[in-house]
Amino acid sequence: MVAVVILSLSFTLSCGEEPIPSAVSDVGPGLREAWEEMCALDLDRALVREMMDGIDQGNQRTGDVQELIKSCKKDGVDIIAFLQQMVQNQVLPKGSPHWDVGISEMDLLRWLPKASDPCVDEWILNFARSKFAGSTVKSWDDSSYLTGLLRVVGATKRDNALEFLLLIQSEAFWNTDSATTH
Repeated sequence: MVAVVILSLSFTLSCGEEPIPSAVSDVGPGLREAWEEMCALDLDRALVREMMDGIDQGNQRTGDVQELIKSCKKDGVDIIAFLQQMVQNQVLPKGSPHWDVGISEMDLLRWLPKASDPCVDEWILNFARSKFAGSTVKSWDDSSYLTGLLRVVGATKRDNALEFLLLIQSEAFWNTDSATTH
């Protein structure tokens, strides 16, 4: 966590001098923010672009994601912790469960299960629980976001994720205090 803060500070001091490629700044919401945050990690720009392309397209294979994670670790960067922090800090637009323009929080969430790491999967489940706890759906965007979150939880393919998915489908969950405690 401290490393992420320090890396963000180093971005402010060093990366701000480098122009943002037009392909990044002209495409859609979240791309500029993702580029700036990822540049803060002082990773090779080609690696940052590869990661952003994979996240944006949402079709990167699990093996590719794991190789990218290893490449980042070789450079001393825990990219998983970094992306989790970006989601928690709500740096990017929320996005939707389906295609959207640019890079969104939902895109990061869809990318994370491909790490195939039980700790990441548990983080995703806890994140989803926190978002569903006491949630009030006021708009189509709220509903769409929660639907996308359910898909991400399902993508982890863990037993405890399946239990959560079954639990939130029960009427009892929504009609009692269970919605605020799970």
